[in-house]
Amino acid sequence: MEVSEVETVLPVQDAEDPLAKFRAQVAAEKAEPRNTMSESALAKLRAIREQDRLDDIASARFKTALSQIVVTPENIRTLVERCNQSVPQPADILDRMAAKLGYQIAAGFELGREIDSVGTINFLAGLTPDEAKVSADRFAREWDGKTAAKLKQSRLTRGLISASDDEPVYRPCKSGKKCIRFEKRKPAPAKGNGDYCNSACAASDKARQKRGLAALPSDSTIH
Repeated sequence: MEVSEVETVLPVQDAEDPLAKFRAQVAAEKAEPRNTMSESALAKLRAIREQDRLDDIASARFKTALSQIVVTPENIRTLVERCNQSVPQPADILDRMAAKLGYQIAAGFELGREIDSVGTINFLAGLTPDEAKVSADRFAREWDGKTAAKLKQSRLTRGLISASDDEPVYRPCKSGKKCIRFEKRKPAPAKGNGDYCNSACAASDKARQKRGLAALPSDSTIH
């Protein structure tokens, strides 16, 4: 085939690249130096991240501390009062806030689980204007223990909480009436899988047992 025939078969390509303009723009953008943060901006970002880290640590510690609180009316009252130190409340208002928070706990909202921050505590314990003004009898009727127990059972039935999340079975400290945390005519609960409420109580009970054995008569005394 002659050269003239090949030229008629193959299309003649344009000498000018139709995408050259766009390629040039992309190359120019790549050649431009990237925008970088100033040293002051980087310092602020590092400070924010560090504060977030410290806040997470403090939140975890507070959550752990809440889970270790023994739920009694006195302890709940103290907790509510401490969470409102920045805006002190009258004694009667604190009493009602504590009663309302106690209701929520009795309904299955546990300290250290759902109740895990100061904000949550004040939200659940917060009073509406009507709740702050009603009579003590009416307030007690609206936030009574029987209603809380029904709500807790409803949460269990609906699977919102499981039986394993419920309060553990009470195991009294082996020291009995000699328990150093004996209160309201019963010893404190045994800690974990042990027999005593704490190591001090265990040591005291074992010391009493040794003294009792030492006081027993020997064989020579009996005979």
